[in-house]
Amino acid sequence: MYFDFEDYRPDITLVGSVISWREGVLISIIVHLIAVILFITAPRWMPAYLLQPAPRTQVVMQQEPPMQFVMVQPA
Repeated sequence: MYFDFEDYRPDITLVGSVISWREGVLISIIVHLIAVILFITAPRWMPAYLLQPAPRTQVVMQQEPPMQFVMVQPA
């Protein structure tokens, strides 16, 4: 059995981040502003039937018979 205790392989060099943290914050702010603008202007360009709530249906409650309690005493 052979054990290789010496590491002849070079270390893997780290690659930098694709975007910096400043660019990430800027992109996040822009995306959130676009979402807010779309939310505010949605009534203008969305059809009216999508913005109205669905009509409510009346639920009919069935009359339940009154509960009957029975007390059983030990003998």
